Amino acid sequence: MRYIALKVPTFHYDDLPDMHAEATGFSLYRGVLVQWDQDRDERVLDFVDGLPAGVLEGLLIVQESKGMLALRWAHEVPADYAEGNMVDAAGDLWTIHDSRVVG
Repeated sequence: MRYIALKVPTFHYDDLPDMHAEATGFSLYRGVLVQWDQDRDERVLDFVDGLPAGVLEGLLIVQESKGMLALRWAHEVPADYAEGNMVDAAGDLWTIHDSRVVG
């Protein structure tokens, strides 16, 4: 990831999670780039909504696939969102499969 004027993040292809062969699109939700997979499980938005403000401001990209999450962060990975941890998403527990700082 690189920053252009005004600290706007610019993502490179290598910054994107790759938990499956084909992403079906992207959305910008609450300042987070959501990378959709084939089933477009909207509970990923509930996950984003449930993040504390101080954590949400550091999250850049999220992808859900088959009950697993990939997360990309601006500066550091918060301890509660490290690889292997479980998080709640609309009443289901999802595993954090991949969580790292980009750039």
